[in-house]
Amino acid sequence: MTQLIAKIKYSEVNAGEKPAELASKNTTKRHQLNTHSSWSTTFSENKMKIICTGVVLVFIVASSIMFLISSESSWTKKTVVENEPKDAMLFDNSKEEKEVQEFMSSNHDNTDDRLPKLRSLTQHNRRQVPDDIGHMSVYIKKCNRKPYERLEFPAARYNHRRIPLRGPFLTFMPRVPIVADRLTKQTLCYSKSDVYILPPLIDAHGQLFSVAELIASGDASLISSRMPLHEHIDMLRYFKSTPLNNPGVPRINPFTGDFNGGIHSNFASFPSFGYHGARPNIDNTWGIGKNEEHDNDDGQENEENNYPRPCNSYRTKKRTYKTKRPTRTTPLKTLQTLSSTKTTLLSVGVTVSSTTTTLLPINASSPQCRSKEPSRTPFNLNLFQDEFKNPSVIDPLLKECRPDGHCMFSYTIDVFDTRLSPFNLLIPECASKPGTIFMTYGGHVPGPTLIVPTGHESIVRFNNKIGTFFKESFSPCIGNRVGRPIGIHHHGSASAPPFDGWAEDETCFNETKEYVYPNNRPALDWYHDHALHITADNAYYGLAGLYVVSSKKIHGGCGEPWNLENIEDRLLIFQDKALDSECQLAIDKEDVDKINFYGDINMVSGIPFPLMNLEAKWYRFRMLNAAVSRPYLLKIKNAALQDIGQQICKVIATDGGYRATTVTFPTAGLLIGVAERYEIVCDFTTFKGQTLYMWNDFDDDWMKDVPYFCYSNYIAKLQILSTTPTSSPEFNEQLTNPQPERPIARVLDASDIATAVRMAANGDFHRRMVFGRSNDQWVINGETWDSFKIAADDIGQNTWELWKFQTGGGWFHPVHVHLVDFYIIRRDRDGGLKTYENMSPKDIIYLGPSQKVWVIIRFGPHKGDYMFHCHNLIHEDDDMMRAFRIIDTEKGRTPSTAQPFVLNGFAKIVYSNWKYIDPMLTDTAAKPTSLMPTFDSAYVQNMLEINIYRIFYPRNETDIPLHGFTNPWKSTWCPV
Repeated sequence: MTQLIAKIKYSEVNAGEKPAELASKNTTKRHQLNTHSSWSTTFSENKMKIICTGVVLVFIVASSIMFLISSESSWTKKTVVENEPKDAMLFDNSKEEKEVQEFMSSNHDNTDDRLPKLRSLTQHNRRQVPDDIGHMSVYIKKCNRKPYERLEFPAARYNHRRIPLRGPFLTFMPRVPIVADRLTKQTLCYSKSDVYILPPLIDAHGQLFSVAELIASGDASLISSRMPLHEHIDMLRYFKSTPLNNPGVPRINPFTGDFNGGIHSNFASFPSFGYHGARPNIDNTWGIGKNEEHDNDDGQENEENNYPRPCNSYRTKKRTYKTKRPTRTTPLKTLQTLSSTKTTLLSVGVTVSSTTTTLLPINASSPQCRSKEPSRTPFNLNLFQDEFKNPSVIDPLLKECRPDGHCMFSYTIDVFDTRLSPFNLLIPECASKPGTIFMTYGGHVPGPTLIVPTGHESIVRFNNKIGTFFKESFSPCIGNRVGRPIGIHHHGSASAPPFDGWAEDETCFNETKEYVYPNNRPALDWYHDHALHITADNAYYGLAGLYVVSSKKIHGGCGEPWNLENIEDRLLIFQDKALDSECQLAIDKEDVDKINFYGDINMVSGIPFPLMNLEAKWYRFRMLNAAVSRPYLLKIKNAALQDIGQQICKVIATDGGYRATTVTFPTAGLLIGVAERYEIVCDFTTFKGQTLYMWNDFDDDWMKDVPYFCYSNYIAKLQILSTTPTSSPEFNEQLTNPQPERPIARVLDASDIATAVRMAANGDFHRRMVFGRSNDQWVINGETWDSFKIAADDIGQNTWELWKFQTGGGWFHPVHVHLVDFYIIRRDRDGGLKTYENMSPKDIIYLGPSQKVWVIIRFGPHKGDYMFHCHNLIHEDDDMMRAFRIIDTEKGRTPSTAQPFVLNGFAKIVYSNWKYIDPMLTDTAAKPTSLMPTFDSAYVQNMLEINIYRIFYPRNETDIPLHGFTNPWKSTWCPV
């Protein structure tokens, strides 16, 4: 940030004068006055009249010459000073003013009340006709996007002695002759003998930006290769004499000589430059009168002269964060070690380096290689050497309860980078290396599992201590804030907006962010990083963990159906990784992983290709796909690789918790897209002593262009022990009690679903969201996160809507909608809805290639702004993310679908989380860790009394029915 501020300087230049002439001209004027006074005195006293008369004649001639030279700009004394009101910048002559207004109305297609009046409207009736009118190409980027987008700007060329604009001007680039009018934001480009004027750019919000400041910030360039400009510029090279006649192009005002208005665009807002603390740069270094050199469009960018600046963040919020992001995330020490061996994946999937292109042989001792796709990791792999174990569980620090038995649990998790060695048995060569660098929650990959009983809240503090290997700072961690930003999303939680993990609500080094979660229904949730533009990197390097909202009595819940209470759990997190020659994680979002990331090492809960020793009994597998891009098509196979899953397994739960009924494991396999969760129970009682495999199959229709490397089909080896288990509880579908919390069944009843089914059958919907790719950019309805356009801003609180999601033929997208659980109503192709999708509570949609999917969503209970996005993390980081806004019920698009709900029937109070609708709420933002209040019993008890989630946990005395309706969102709880 310090370097950036140091580079962006400005100076104010008076009207119409070349900066190099200022000092000499002012000195000449003072010399004229002093000499003239001296001449008057000398004339009356000095007898040498002849000599003095000669001196006077010399000065008269000199003054005449000066007057002629400066006559074009002599009226600058009449220019309005910078701090005058805009209304004072009009003609005094009413006739001329009327003429100007008539001209503007007839010649200006771009009328906009938000534009300031041009400051060069002064008391004169001289027409300012350019020497030539043409256009220039300006290349502008959209927040780190490549390539830049080319816009055509009208340009007016003047001789540099006839500049119509009078300043004061601002210069942002030392020694580069491009300045901006401070008020109108028009840009002046000085060349050898001419000056070119460009109008300002107007962003999607009506804010003006001069081309000069955008060039200085790195957000624009006059050169297609984005080469930085230098002091000797031939602007004629960029000027095209053909004028632009398109509608909306600003026109020249003949009385002011510059442009009326600017170029409208749909760009998000660019940074506003701070003009404080700058120094003048008035010298003769702008190439006027010097031999000029042409810019070179070829060649490399000059890092020293490139001024990168971020795009503005969420504009409607009180606190604006920037989004400058790293182009790569390899840790600093790894870069130092690997600078000469950058790993690259060729189009055929071959792992190579700058010095090596040899394919390594398959290890004969490993299972059979199932693919001819060359491996990405440059080592032999010894599969099934590491024994599986569940991720570690973190215990709460404190538990505080209300008199009615509702409690709050507190946790603290440090987030830091460290070295771990999970690959030493898979790849023996890694054992001799210092260890693989990860980012971790509490030193674990995956992060420690939180298990919280249903119906009780939690408060979790995350402390950012990343900085040992990942040393770079990125916005918003700039200035007084430093380090690599993180953001936490509890995926699956109906959290209030400030605790949901808004992408720009980030935590910097040595800062702490506190999150409060409701845990209002049992489900397999997870928590992961959600920092803007670097989610894929942070999650890939380790920032993900399970969050189990449990209804088991042993955890403090009210009990589970189907005799699940004592059936043993296996917590499975599926991911894929790739390693380089130093056993470091490999990912390159700027090159080979720009569209998707696919690794050749399958990990299960942080263990590569694990061996899972199981007893011959029932097991419950609780599964999460936490990969960056890869979907998994899960099957259970025997040693002969025959499918047996449909014979021994049933699907019991999905993203949003329990299904109402179980379904048989699908014959085609269980497709698990990124971020989807499924729970199955499997009976291994008849498989004593046998070897089975957890298998990743492939489907051409649903998994288009997903590469399968040598061992990508293998997930885990299941070794069923020969011994008889000491206890073996059996799954029993007849034991439906105790009934688990399923709020979706209360807020979407049979009538709602029947209406949605009829609409979907007719192709109707309330909103359509099209996921696609345009101009090398992932988009939703043609827009991105960086366009700062909320996709739906009129959703009524507690109303339901039918959304239609669709995509093109070449891509599939796992789509996540924050806050809500929903039902998938219809899929238009590829066999329609899958059995395990039908009437399952979901928060992820697997949107296959060329598919259309209809989803019914009850938007509640909270108001505020939430995100939805593609959960392929590469796509998400590349801005395939939008937002929706929940407002008052009666102002929404579908108020007739509202379900009456109250918080306090006696006082007729309808729930409104008005204090917590802002996802960037200052009160809940990250703070320096040293300034956080003490995390003790009194603090937790106070948070419990605040009752942020009173819609889920109203006090008993306020939960009174009103006109036959009560609170459908109320959660039940049992004393812990």
